[in-house]
Amino acid sequence: MLMRWNNHGFGGFSPSFWAVDDLHHEFGRLFRSFDDNPASAAPELRAFVGAEPKLSVRDTGDELRVYAEVPGFRAEDIQVSFEHDSRGSYGSLVIRAQRRNAAPEGYEAQRTERGDLSFARTLTLQSRVDGDKIEAQLKNGILELRLPKQVETRARSIAVKSA
Repeated sequence: MLMRWNNHGFGGFSPSFWAVDDLHHEFGRLFRSFDDNPASAAPELRAFVGAEPKLSVRDTGDELRVYAEVPGFRAEDIQVSFEHDSRGSYGSLVIRAQRRNAAPEGYEAQRTERGDLSFARTLTLQSRVDGDKIEAQLKNGILELRLPKQVETRARSIAVKSA
């Protein structure tokens, strides 16, 4: 069936429909490029690819252990800080890292799919920890942080005596 052309576009749709349709196609272009290859995604999406490491937090009773996935980072690329909050909270653990992807001196990059990457992640703690005894170790792309609890906050058993 043939439809008559009019000033409002094809088939009587208003101009606002075509604007929404154009927006739909633009979003489709962005996300298709992201699905095909995240490293070469549209520039508008590159900032969101792998922006934060995945974390796991475990309470062993005597200490908190935090594990963060940071593949491709070296120990010198990572900074960890403990910030004690004077307003009564237990404090925050901050993990920052920055990786530069530059060709070695004297070489020119032929193709670059890995760009520079940086992140900062803040973890609000649920237990009082001894900030002077925090340890960090990087092994096989996993950052392990050990945060010993302060003595007064450790779980302990209390013996009940009969009278």
